[in-house]
Amino acid sequence: MVWLVLGGVVYLIVGLVMSRSLIRDGVAKVVPAAADATRGFRWMITPGVVMLWPLVRARVRARVPAAGATNQSPGKETRT
Repeated sequence: MVWLVLGGVVYLIVGLVMSRSLIRDGVAKVVPAAADATRGFRWMITPGVVMLWPLVRARVRARVPAAGATNQSPGKETRT
């Protein structure tokens, strides 16, 4: 039982450490529209990144865009 709790604590600590770099640099690679995201948005996604950090890290390393992600932020038009 102690090992299970200790493992959970270590997992969360690693998640907290990894979340800083994943949110700062990785979010823009996976979802280009989030490149200019506000601080509030980054705070909102922090718990999810902490809990799912292995999946987020794998997606950032593979640079696989999220489903439906485009290279443009909403509200910005392209000129042709």
